[in-house]
Amino acid sequence: MSQTLDRPQVSSRSADLGRLTHALVAVVRDRGGVMPTRDALVALARQEGIPLSRLNYVLTLAKAEGRVTTESATSTIHVD
Repeated sequence: MSQTLDRPQVSSRSADLGRLTHALVAVVRDRGGVMPTRDALVALARQEGIPLSRLNYVLTLAKAEGRVTTESATSTIHVD
């Protein structure tokens, strides 16, 4: 029975990550497509009402999916 209960949580976490990734892209796009990475994450945390520490996974996923790029030299995030 425990496995049955775990599956919706995993699915829910996946959906949350997907939704947050989409929201991150929207935050950056709404601000011209380029902004400081930290500012983007802070704006997303405030918008979604979640701790900033949870958003590293969102940034990593967005980068892995090719939805955003980051430049470490300038600490910026970019959306095409």
